[in-house]
Formats: sequence, C-alpha cells, structure tokens
Amino acid sequence: MNHDHLFGPNLPSTFDFTLTFEHSILTIPPSSIFLLFASTTLYRLHSRPHPLPRSGLLYLSKLTLSLLLTAFNLSLLIQWSLSSLPTHRALAISSATLSLLCSIALLFLTDTTHRTSISPSLLTSGYLFLTTLLDIAQARSLFLRYFHPGNHSEKVLGLTVTFTLALAVKLGLLLLEEIPKVSKENELSKNAGPEVLSGAMNRTLFVWLNSLFVRGYKSLIALGDLESIPGKFASQKLLARLEPRWEGGKGMGKNAFAVTTLRTFAGIILMAVPPRLLQGAFTFTQPLLMRRVILYIEEASGGSGNGEVARSLIGATVLIYVGIAVSQCVHKHLVYQMLTMIRGALVGIIFKKTVGLGEKGLEDAAPVTLMSTDVEGIEYGLAFIHDMWASPVEVGVGIYLLYAEIGLPCFLVIIPIVVSTVLNEKIAGKMGPAKMAWNQGVQERVSATSSMLSQMKGIKMRGLAGFFSQRIQSLRDEEIKLSKTYRVAAILIQFMADAVSHLTPIIVITGAIFWTRGSDRELPVAQAFTAVAIIALVAGPLANLLATRAILQASLGSFTRIQEFLLLSTKSEYRAFVVSRFPKRETPNSKQKEAVELSDVPAESETVIEMRNATFETADGKVLLRDASLSVKEGSLHMIAGLVGSGKSSVLKAIMGELSLAQGSVHVTESSVAYCAQSPWLRNATIRENIVGGAEFGFDADWFARVVQACNLDQDFAEILDWDNNMVGSGGMILSGGQKQRVALARAVYSHRRLVLLDDIFSGLDHKTTGFVFEQLLGTNGLLRQAQTVVLTTNQPHILSQADYVSTVESSTLKTAAKEVVPPKLDEITSDGSSGDGNRPQSSDSKPAGFSPSKADDSVHSDLKRQSGDTSLYKYYFQSVGWKITTLFVVFNIICAGTSRMPQVWLKIWTDHGTDNDTALYYGIYVGFAILGAAMGLALVAFFYFVFIPKSAKHLHFLLLDTVIKAPLYFFTTVDAGVTLNRFSQDLTLIDQRLPMSVLATVFYFLDVLAGSIIIVSGAQYAAAMIPLLFVALFFLQKVYLRTSRQMRFLDIEAKSPLYTHFTETLAGAMTIRAFGWEQAFLDENQRRLDVSQKPFYLMYCLQRWLTVVLDLLVAGMAIVLVSFAVLFTWTSSSSAIGLAFLNIVGFSQSLMALVQFWTQLEMSLGAIARIRSFVADTPSESLPSESHPPPPGWPTAGAITLSNITASYSPSLPPTLNSLSLSIPPGSHVAICGRTGSGKSSTLLTILRLLDLSSGSTTIDSIDISLLPREAVRTAIASLPQDPVTLPGTVRTNLSPHSTSPSDSTPSISDTDLISALTKARIWELISSRGGLDVQMDSLSLSPGQRQLFCLAAAAVRKAKVVLLDEVTGSVDFETDREVRRGLLGGELRECTVLEVVHRIEMVMEYDIVVVMEGGRVAEVGKPEELLGKEGGLFRGLWEGRGKGR
Repeated sequence: MNHDHLFGPNLPSTFDFTLTFEHSILTIPPSSIFLLFASTTLYRLHSRPHPLPRSGLLYLSKLTLSLLLTAFNLSLLIQWSLSSLPTHRALAISSATLSLLCSIALLFLTDTTHRTSISPSLLTSGYLFLTTLLDIAQARSLFLRYFHPGNHSEKVLGLTVTFTLALAVKLGLLLLEEIPKVSKENELSKNAGPEVLSGAMNRTLFVWLNSLFVRGYKSLIALGDLESIPGKFASQKLLARLEPRWEGGKGMGKNAFAVTTLRTFAGIILMAVPPRLLQGAFTFTQPLLMRRVILYIEEASGGSGNGEVARSLIGATVLIYVGIAVSQCVHKHLVYQMLTMIRGALVGIIFKKTVGLGEKGLEDAAPVTLMSTDVEGIEYGLAFIHDMWASPVEVGVGIYLLYAEIGLPCFLVIIPIVVSTVLNEKIAGKMGPAKMAWNQGVQERVSATSSMLSQMKGIKMRGLAGFFSQRIQSLRDEEIKLSKTYRVAAILIQFMADAVSHLTPIIVITGAIFWTRGSDRELPVAQAFTAVAIIALVAGPLANLLATRAILQASLGSFTRIQEFLLLSTKSEYRAFVVSRFPKRETPNSKQKEAVELSDVPAESETVIEMRNATFETADGKVLLRDASLSVKEGSLHMIAGLVGSGKSSVLKAIMGELSLAQGSVHVTESSVAYCAQSPWLRNATIRENIVGGAEFGFDADWFARVVQACNLDQDFAEILDWDNNMVGSGGMILSGGQKQRVALARAVYSHRRLVLLDDIFSGLDHKTTGFVFEQLLGTNGLLRQAQTVVLTTNQPHILSQADYVSTVESSTLKTAAKEVVPPKLDEITSDGSSGDGNRPQSSDSKPAGFSPSKADDSVHSDLKRQSGDTSLYKYYFQSVGWKITTLFVVFNIICAGTSRMPQVWLKIWTDHGTDNDTALYYGIYVGFAILGAAMGLALVAFFYFVFIPKSAKHLHFLLLDTVIKAPLYFFTTVDAGVTLNRFSQDLTLIDQRLPMSVLATVFYFLDVLAGSIIIVSGAQYAAAMIPLLFVALFFLQKVYLRTSRQMRFLDIEAKSPLYTHFTETLAGAMTIRAFGWEQAFLDENQRRLDVSQKPFYLMYCLQRWLTVVLDLLVAGMAIVLVSFAVLFTWTSSSSAIGLAFLNIVGFSQSLMALVQFWTQLEMSLGAIARIRSFVADTPSESLPSESHPPPPGWPTAGAITLSNITASYSPSLPPTLNSLSLSIPPGSHVAICGRTGSGKSSTLLTILRLLDLSSGSTTIDSIDISLLPREAVRTAIASLPQDPVTLPGTVRTNLSPHSTSPSDSTPSISDTDLISALTKARIWELISSRGGLDVQMDSLSLSPGQRQLFCLAAAAVRKAKVVLLDEVTGSVDFETDREVRRGLLGGELRECTVLEVVHRIEMVMEYDIVVVMEGGRVAEVGKPEELLGKEGGLFRGLWEGRGKGR
C-alpha cells in the first residue's frame, strides 16, 4: 500500500480509497464548512438569553465527550505529524488540524446551543452524522493497512486505535444530541411540542410521531389531545411576514401576489433544494447499480467473481436506497412545512382583507371560497414546485447516462419531449383560466347555498324550498360543466405523459437496435435493461415536467383570484377625528359600578359629530345623501326620522365612515362607536358572548345584569336555567325578531361607548316592550343618557318627542331641526303613565325556538368509525355512480395494469431469444404493447373524468341538498350553519377533486403492484420469498397507520368548520365589527382558530411523511435482499431474469409507495363520504309517510282556517310554544294577531305552515286536514311573509314571482302589468324602474330593510293566493308609508283573501275584521276590534291605550 501519497481515488489492487483522497475530500471540505457555520452560529447566539443552566447530566455528558473528542483529535494531530506512513504529509497534518479546530468549535457550540435553546442543534447533529459516516470509511482504511501483509503495524496501530476512539466519541455525541434537553413537564417546553424537542435523527425519521400513533391506535383522538407544533407556523407571525411584502409589491403585475408569496417564504423553499438534489442523485444511481449487478453476475458465471466487489455492491445498495429514503423524506417534509406556512399566511391575509372590505365587497361570499377551494388548489400545486426545476435537470442527467449506454440514440428521447412540450404549452395555458372559471362556479354555488342556509326559516315559510333546490342543483350542474374544460386539458396532459412513458422506450430501443448496432443487432442484456431503467427514470421527471406545469398553472389561477380579491377597494377613512375636551369615559369595572353623572360634563355642550355639506355616493355614482349637514351635541339624544328608503340608515353609515364621500367633510370625536343595525347581526354563540362581544373590559357581572334587565331580556328567559350560556343559533335563529333586536341592542349598551348609533331598533318590538326598553335606556335616568351621545333613526312618530334634537331625511336630503325638542313626560310612551319596573312587561310562558342548555356542535354528524374505518363507505360511494359504471371502471383498470407491464416482460423474452433473431416480429409486438398501453390509459382517464366523476358529483350533491331542504326548522337552530355549509364546500371539494383521483390511483396501483408481484415471482424465485413478508408488513403498517391518519383527517375537517363559521359571520357583520373597533379582536380570534386548524393540517402531512420513510426503508430492505441474493448466489438466475426482477423491484417500489399513499389519501378523503352519509342518515326529515295526499286543484278556494286544540313545539324535545290553542277564521277575513314578544304570535303562523310539530290538535284549511298534505304543497299554496325579508338570487322578476318563473312549477306566469301594479301600490316601483326595471339583478338594488319589506308585500300580492300570512312585515316602514301601502294592497289585491297578520302597530288593527290577542301560547282574546276595545280591563284595550300619543 505504497500509493497512499497519490490522490487516487482508488488504491491500486485494493478495493479502497487512498489516504490522500480521504484527507482531501472526506475530511477537509466538511470540516471547513462546519467551521464557517459554527463561527457564524456562535456569533449569532452570543447575545441571546440563556434559559437553560450549565448543569444537568445531559449537559455534563455532552461537555465531557466534547473534551474527549478534542483530546483525541489533538493526539491524532501529533501522531500524523510524527507518522512515517507513505501519505501526503501536509494534507494529513492540515486534515488533523481542521479536525482539532472542529472539535474545539464543537465544544463551544455544544455549550452555547444547550443553554440558549430547548431544541437540539441541527448543525451539531448534521456535522456529527456526516463526519461519522465519512470517518467509518477512513477507519476501514486504517484497519486494512494495519492488517495488510508487509505493513509495519506499529506505524498504524496508534492512529487506528485513536481514530476509532474518536469515532466512538462522535457517535456518542450524536446519540446524546437525540435526547431532549428538557422534559415535557418543564415550563419551557409547555408550548414547544415533541418535534421541537427532538433531535435531528428523530425528526428525520419521524420517531417523535410514535406516541401519536400509539394513542391513535388505542383510542380516539380529540383536537385538544394534539400537542403543539413548531412556533414558525403561528398565523400571526406568518401574516406579519407576508402582509408588508404584499403592500410593497402590489404593482408587480398580474402575478404579483404569487411572486410576493414565494419571495416571502423563499428561505424554506430554498432549504428543500439540497435534499431534492440528493434525492435525484441517489435515484439516478439505481440503473448504474443494476448494470453493475448484471455484469457481475455474468462475470461470476464465467468464474471471475470477487467477494469484495459483491460486498461493495451490497453496501452501495444500502447507501443508495437508504439515501433515497432519507433525502426524499427531508425534501418532502420541508415542502409541506412551506405549504403549512403559506396556508396560514394566505388565510390570515384573506380574513384581514375581509374585515376591511367596503359595503359592496361584503355582499359577496368570495372569501369563504378563496380560503377553502383556492387555498387548497395552491397547496396542491406548490407541492410540486421543486419538480419544475429538478425535472429538467434529471432529464438531462438521464440523457447523459443513456448516451453512455447506447450512444447517439439517447437523443431520440428528446422527440417525445419536444412534441409533448409543444402540445403541453398550448394546453397548460388554458388550464389556469379553466380552473378559475371552475372555482368561480364553485363560489356561486357555495354563495347561493350559504344564502339559503342563512334565511332557511323565511324560505320554508314562503314555500321556496323547491325553488332553491332547483336553483342550487342547476348551479351544481353548471359547475360540473365548467369543470369539463379543465378536465379535458388534464386528460390530454395525462395522455401525453402516458404516451411519453410508453413510447419513449420504443423509440430509444429502436434506435439502439437498428441504428447503432448496424449489422450486428445484438443488444446485450445489461445495456437493454439499464437503458430501459434509465428511460423509466427519465419518464418520471418528464411526466412531472409536463404535469406540474399544468398544476402550477391552475395554482397560479387561484393566486390570481386571491390577488383580485386583495385589490378590491376597502373602506377608506374620510372622517376627521377631533380630540374631545371631555375626560375619557370609565369602564364599569368592579371599583366603579355607577355611570358618569351628567354633572361631570362641562356646561357647554361639545359637538361630537359635525357633517358639513357632505355628499355621499356609491361606487357606481348613485347619490345616497346630498349636501348633508348635521351637528350632534355631546350627551344629547338626536333622532333622525324619515320615510322608508329616504336614507336614514345612510346617515349612520356616513357617521361610521362606511360610505364614499364625494364632497364636504365629516368631523367626529370617536373612532369607535356602539352600533345596533336595523337587521341585527348575531354570532352563533351564547347570549352572553353576543352581548359582551369584544368589550375591552370583558365580562362584568353587575353591569351585564343591569344591561339585560334594561333590555328586558331577563324576563324573556326567566324560566330557563343558565339562559345566558345558551346558543342563539346561526344568525340568532332560535330567537324571535324582537329578541334578536334586543340582544344586539344589549351589546351596544354593554360596550359602554360614548357615542351610540341605533338604527330603528324598536321596529320589531311591541309597544309595551318598546316603552319599557326606551325608558330604561333613553329615559331621563336611562343607561344611555349618562353622558353618552345617542343618534337614533326611527319611523315611529310617537318617540320623536323624546329627542333633544330631531333631523329628517327626505329624498336623500338631510334636514336638521332648528331648535331643541323639550322631552315630554314618560307617560306619553308607556302604557299607563307609571315608570320603572312597575310597568315592566312580564315574561310569557313561551320559550325561544329550539333553546338548548348546551352549545351546538357537529357531534350529531361525527364519523364514529373514524378510528377503525368503515368499508361500507366504499359501497356507498360506488353506489353513487351505479354498479354498471363501477364494473366498467374496474375492467378498464385491469386492462391498463396488464398492458403497462407487458413491454418489460416482452423485452426479457426478446433479449433471451436474441435481438438479432426475428427482429421484425418481436419488435412489432413490442411496439403494439406500448401503443395499447397508452391508448387504454387514455380511455380509462376519459371514462373516469366524463362519466364516473360527474355521476357521483351530481348524485351526492343532490342527496345533501335534498336532506337540507327537507330538514325541520329546529335542525337549523341547533346545528351551526357553518357545519352544514362545510358539507357543501369542503366535503364536496374533496369529492370532486381529491377523492376521485385517489380512487383511480388506488385501484390502478393495486392492480399494478399485483402484476409486478407476479412478474417478480416468475423472474427471480428467491425474491418471491419477500412478497408474503411484504404483504404481512403492509397489513400491520396500514393497521397502525390508518387508525391514526383517518382520525387526523377527521380532525382537520373538524378544525376547519369553526374557521369557516368565523369567516361567514365576520363577512355578515363586518360593518358592526368596524363600528365597535373590534377588527383586531376578530383578527386575533381568526388567528386562534387558524392556529388550531394548523395542528391537524400539519400533523396529517407529518403522518404521511412517516409512512413514506417507512415504505422507502421497506423497499430499501427488499432491494438489499434482492442484490444480496443476486451477487452471493449468482448461479440461481440468468442475467435477463435478474435484470427483469431488478427493473420491476425499482418500479415495484414506486408503485407500492403510490399505492399506500393514494390508499391512505383515499381513506382520509372518504371522511367526506362518511360525513355526507352521516349527515343524510342522521338529519331528521320533516316529511312524514302520512303526508302523501296531494291537495285538490286550486286549493284553497275559500280560505277558511280552523285550528282545533293545537299544542305545538319547535322540536319534540322542547316544551310547547302553543298550548291548547283553538281558533276559527272565516274565509276572506282579515285577522290581526297581537301580543307581546314571545307570546306565540309567530308560532301560530308557523303552525299553519307546518313548521312546528303538533303533539295534539289539528289544522284545517277549507275543511282539509293539512297534516295529510305534503308540507311543501301547503306552503306553496299559501302566500306568507316572514319577519326578515327573503332575497332570492336573480332578477326583480324572479324575486316577485319565483313560482311562476320556475320551469317545474305549474303556477301560471304573471304579466308585467300585474307585477308593476303591485310594485307601484307598494310604493317602490319608481325606485326599481330608475335602476333597470323588472330584469335588473336584485342584489344590485341595495334596498334598505324597509324597502325590502315593501318589495316582499308586493310579492305576496301578486301570488293571488287565498290565504296570506304576514309576520310583522312592515316593522322597518314608516307609519305613513305603511298605511298607504296597506290601503293599496290589503284593500285591493288582497281584499278577498284570508289574511292573518302579526301586527306591531296597534293603530292598524282597527281596519281588520278580527283581532286575536295572544298570551302564553294561548288565545287570550278574540273578536272584532271595536268589541275588544270596549272591554274594560281587556288585554287589547291595554295595548291600545299604551300605543303612545305622539302621532
């Protein structure tokens, strides 16, 4: 061994490196790099705090071993300096010196990193791991020299022993770095999570997940059981990184947001580059290994085998396949860390934009679609981001290796690449717009579904369930049509990828045989199989190159949609803020229960709102307020009156800064105000949470009690235990209209703001409740008159006299009163002149609809089998497409799996026969199999995309929609609308996109693995012994893995539902949120919910990476066994047989990995099927088998209504809201139903409409028991209007007469003349006509609440139904307009109809034929209004006398 002074690298006559090569390459470069990084790390960590002490067994052990390593390296330096070994002396000393410096740096690095961070040092672990591997090779070299004959062992013994000891110390340090520095109970690790505490090897192999697998295998996992994930995924940090970059990069073009996002996270993107390069390098050494193994077998068969070479080939196999496993795992893990970070940033920035959107932008539900469908599309696309640059590199490397095997024909591989690239370029450009159009279709459907869910009570009352069902199903059909353009492009790209995969080997092998071989056409076995293996490996990145461009193009479309959303105009601040001269108002903390007294206020009133000659317009130039001037004094009650649609609400919006200022100025002293909208906004939370809201001082029990008492809420819920902790349902659905208004009002009062804006808050309250609440809040000693300024819009003249100042709005012109109004006595608005609690309205016996003592959740629809799985889900899914289609699908897959393997088998047969014998015949069959494989692949994908997927998509959506439409009313009060919407958005997105591809890939790869197993068994008999062991391993692997992964997918969906709910609620209440100044509080809540959802999202990816590394190591074991048998027992197989086996083991590993991954993805995606099936099965249906008798044609003809001994409730589990109610209504009568809030007025109408469950009694209309009729038939036969107007998607014409415009409805069409006549009598045609007439889109009108109520009255009039039910339908309409419209419609079109109306204006009832007074769910009084008015002590007379005297 006298050649060690040479560079080498091979040592002549020995299978080893020269010492000079080892010093030059294996020691000096890694040592230099480590010293560079160690010095910068030490400098960076020097000034950091030291949370951990210099103590503990682990610290002392690492320090001791570091000192030992330093000592050993010092000894090595001395020995190399004195050594007489024939090596390059200067290099040996330099190498030893660098090793000594590294050990010293390692000593300081160990001390510093141990004390400054609870996480083990990745730099330390990486250096120790790499140098340990390299030192093993050097230790082997030293041992070979020690035992080599003729060497002087005394020259090497000391170096060998010392070097081996240093290697052992390094290994010890490496193991110590894997031990967590602190225990889980330590305060420092409380929020760290197991990944942060784990060492580098632990992280790389995902050992830290084992405890999660054990827990998931043994029991169910809840969201609260998940441990923390690294802090870099915190949404607040991610938003803080992306937002400022986006603000500075908006002007970079149409892809500005995509570029900005990638730049923001460029660090972690670039970190994945080295492992991706290593993955490619290890992958492309496989055919070289195959070639060397085949050649070795041929050499061994000739008697020239070398045991040292055989063992080296086994070692190379270990290195290559373990390297593939580790590098791929690290690369993928970094990619999915990037995806998790980008997801957190995107959802955060979309939500923040949502909070700041202007009024026009708030009308669209786009944010929900963007944060779900589009963000998921971006995640899917960016998962392949590194394939875009790595694939061309790998294709180039593959061509180079192919050239080394077959020469110039290697360039033939470029032909399919060029052709497919040109075609792909044309197709991929269309995929982005196609994906955008598809997502737009999804958005329209989800938006329509969200709109339906938010107003389901009104939809059922108006008999519009069928209309919405047809409308949304048609949107689903249109969405599927829109997806076809994208799917066609995807099919063509997939076909090109398959064609390249199948035809490229044909083209190259053709060139190798007919071009380079010349007359001698024999193609050696080693070259043939190596070439095919290289071509197969090139086909992978080539397919990625084609497919990833299209996928990234689709993701770019999602980025574009988000960018367009982020560029929408936000609410611009036009108000000027003036510093108030008054002291800041104190909050009601425990030390200050009393409000600020008026005496604390300076005598001279300050102007808190000053509007001067201000004109406000919409984005399209429509004037909302013209030349408005307004001055509001500190501490005053300033009322704004006007007719319906005159612009009263616009004045409050102008004060809040929600409009667009064209000219003039607005000065205010308060940036945040208390605001109560005309249409109350409530969250699906408890009553307490809705009232407390985002109040800065939190929950104050005393103040809370005073507020709810003043708003008369404690009386409503007096009999309900722990009432304030009950959920109110989506949009406050379980509350009556008056209760919703008072909860929203209580929120405004509780907030303790100095400026309070109230928008017609008494419109939904009866007079007695109005009087009490007014006195408690706005009376002389009211809670809002203690140094607070109140601006109240109203159309109730009787309370105007209570104002300090009154302004009027007429035709968008604001006029302010010239003088202060002197407040009259309280008896002008109360029932009997008394004050205080003596006149307090008493609670009725009626409960709010659907009140439940616990919070609503999604447990009803939980997938109870999420741990062990449910094979019946497969049956349920395949039933959605039908068994004929399913059978064809399986047959197609079997043919495809068989034809895809046949070219390899035929190549073995051909090479065994000799490629120079019967060339034309064998070549023709070879080409035929390849073309058949590509053609069958095209047929399979086309059939799947155009037949299988649409059939399933339509059917499952129909099941969902039909279930929701037929659900009883109480279902919508107990189940969060966000949970239901999640079925239509998240789950259907999975079923449309991820689930089908998982089904296709799982079935195909299962058959492919089966075909590969058969080929391996027939080609390499010894390898066949691995197949049973493999499937046993897979069985136990899936048994452990799937139990946890299923649950994690379930938790991922479960954690997203609150996020979606928060998005939809924020979208609906953005104006209220901004008024209170709660934007940051809602942003913080969104970040909390997002952080919760990030946990299962990230851990799900980690579970997949654990599976990947386990499978890769399993395949590595198979490869090692195969090579070991091949090189150690060469006589057991031919070179062609082992070549085919090796080729299939490479392909088998990929197919096996794909099978398990897609199978796992399928199992997780089936969670969507499980939730839909549970939803369909568990959601109750309001329809009963007895309701099968269709009503007679034209029913009802007279309109006689009889309620006999009715007892009804909102659900079977709740007490009745109506008790033994009996009432008979003659045909053609106009009936007014009166009573205080919660007395059962609305419940009576809901009973007639079959929306309440009867426990006893019956209801007949024209002598027909309606319990025998289909409920939807009853509702469509009756014209009914709910308290909250229902807005339909579509035109004015559709909203006026939806039944006549529905294609499946037999209702005769109504002429334009009749429609215009009804709108004219409702006093709204002039407005509609000026904006486009009957065919203008309804949502473009921007009607006020009062105008929407008038529009719905016109819609009821055009129905010409014999029975009309009206539920406080003019609460937001001023008195004069109300009276005129009633005379026009009730005295005209509806004169001959039977009309039952819940009235809130007692003055109107004198024009009715019958008055019904409700109390406690019973009819307390009934008769003509004149008769009841003359009844001493009667309830109706009391209501009449308390109506107010201000008119």
